[in-house]
Amino acid sequence: MSFGLPTQEAIDSLKETYRAQRRERLGESQGRLTSRAEDAGLRGPQIDQFVGLGEEARKLRSREMRSQAARDIMQQQRELAGAQRGVAAAGRGPFAGAGQQAAQRAIGASGAQAAAQAGAADQARIRQADEMMQDLQAQGAIQQYQEEQARKAAKEERGGLLGSFLGSAAGAVLGGIAGGPTGAVAGGQFGGQFGQMVSDEDMKSNVKDGNPRARSMLDALSAKEYDIDGERDYGVMAQDMPEDMVSEVNGVKTIPEGFGKLLAGMANLNDRLKKLEGK
Repeated sequence: MSFGLPTQEAIDSLKETYRAQRRERLGESQGRLTSRAEDAGLRGPQIDQFVGLGEEARKLRSREMRSQAARDIMQQQRELAGAQRGVAAAGRGPFAGAGQQAAQRAIGASGAQAAAQAGAADQARIRQADEMMQDLQAQGAIQQYQEEQARKAAKEERGGLLGSFLGSAAGAVLGGIAGGPTGAVAGGQFGGQFGQMVSDEDMKSNVKDGNPRARSMLDALSAKEYDIDGERDYGVMAQDMPEDMVSEVNGVKTIPEGFGKLLAGMANLNDRLKKLEGK
């Protein structure tokens, strides 16, 4: 049974649905910040840090909260104003009233100065939070690039192994059917050349004839017909294949979709070749 890959439009639609549900669950602001973090390639704790910084900057801009530095400044101002009021209240004599008025003016002036300093502290923290978010996004971009390069390298390696194997094995089987053992050798050589189109020979060393190993691998395979997911299908058993060509997920062995059918056809041709050769 085979399944088609989802289109990019379907993937984008699912992502947007998930994001809308997340924004509803976390709140519009946190949901959007989380989406930005994921789009930037951030993972795990990096997302939490990005969202936390974004929420802090938003609340500082809207004055829903003050930075720690601003809170410290205002606390010092309150303590200073309390001390000034205490001194003025303790004054006696004909100038006590004037002293209290002077204390109030001083408290007002120092309060205005403290408010300006606290505002500057909030702005400095906003800039710092923005810069930290930009740094995180840069880290995410680097991570995305590294992951993409790793995926390309893995794909090229798989393609090289698969191309070399399929080329030599298919060439040997098809060449053998057409021309017996001599055709198998020639077909294997041609198949090896086909495999080199996918896997660069300049990256290899100690190169030898691989036809015996390819034939041995094919001898271990046989085409099977079976029921799976309520449908009739055919292919080969992953357990019969070399371990390095099989992936295992949660205890279930898997091979690339469509690959099993190709190998089943090659195994069938290999069986016919052996009968023609009397083996």
